[in-house]
Amino acid sequence: MKVKEKGVKSPKAWVVSSKDRGRKRIYKNNKVFLNDGEEFEIEIYNPTKNNILSSIKLDSKLISDTGLIVRSGERIYLNCFIGSDNDNKKFTFSTYEVEDTNESKEAISSNGVLEVSFYKEDFIGEIDLTKRSPFNTYPYPTYLPYPYPLTYCSGNYTLTTNGNSNTISSTNNSTFDTTTTNYNGLGTMTTSIETGQTSKGSKSDQKFNEINMDFEDKVLSSIIYKLLPESRKPKTKKDLNKVSKNISNSHNYEEIYLNIIKFKNLNKEGVLSDEEFNIIKEGVIDKMKKLLESMVVNDIEELYLYLNDIGKLKKDGILEDKDLTEMKEFLIGSLV
Repeated sequence: MKVKEKGVKSPKAWVVSSKDRGRKRIYKNNKVFLNDGEEFEIEIYNPTKNNILSSIKLDSKLISDTGLIVRSGERIYLNCFIGSDNDNKKFTFSTYEVEDTNESKEAISSNGVLEVSFYKEDFIGEIDLTKRSPFNTYPYPTYLPYPYPLTYCSGNYTLTTNGNSNTISSTNNSTFDTTTTNYNGLGTMTTSIETGQTSKGSKSDQKFNEINMDFEDKVLSSIIYKLLPESRKPKTKKDLNKVSKNISNSHNYEEIYLNIIKFKNLNKEGVLSDEEFNIIKEGVIDKMKKLLESMVVNDIEELYLYLNDIGKLKKDGILEDKDLTEMKEFLIGSLV
């Protein structure tokens, strides 16, 4: 069932695939995940009755020295940086890793930040534009530099350059960095931060023209996305159930015990969320109960060691009270 939007409509922007224009899924906190070397486009749609100027930043930096004008009801796709210095190179996401230190985290804090701000057309009355110098047009914000390429589009689009408005023609026929902890199997842990920036890729065939238009200096609306490496995408329940099943396939109680401890450490490090860890542990705890139920405890010392182990699981928040009670009963009942 379609739900009608209420309130004032505002311009919108999305990150889309350069292959089929399919929109990238938007995760919690407006995170979007991309592969290393992946080219992408920015889809912009103007549902308002006014022409709007769109100003775009990638990695918190303006992508050009002009702004792209999107007319009423128009939808465009941008796939490259604009301007003589940028040579119309396509948006390409590039990933790399840095040390997990506060200094490094601060240095990369702007990585992957995509911000699109919109400005409404400014109507200043009837003026004979033929008598106006193009350098004396009503000032639009000087911090709106960039022209925008329209990929896979045909028709005319508009952009604004310093002191001059511009019209764009398209002639084509056609990301909070997160800390990652890498484990070698389940052994040695090395910690790093994987991050990504938008670099200049292959040359785009989009072309632009200029047009004179004026825009208000007040931001109408804006949207911010965080572009992150694909490897940082949250795992699905199906993926996590596979992990749980893999751990539970062992018939060695001690091996399962050590593995669930290691995954709890991942949870403590922030690599796994509480929700993700709980999905993994659910099947593992059930398997541990079955093994304990069929176990034979030979003496008091062995009973003590097992009870001590499950006590540690409870202390770490891995076991609930009911789980601890069941396991304790199994162990005491299995004493020879």
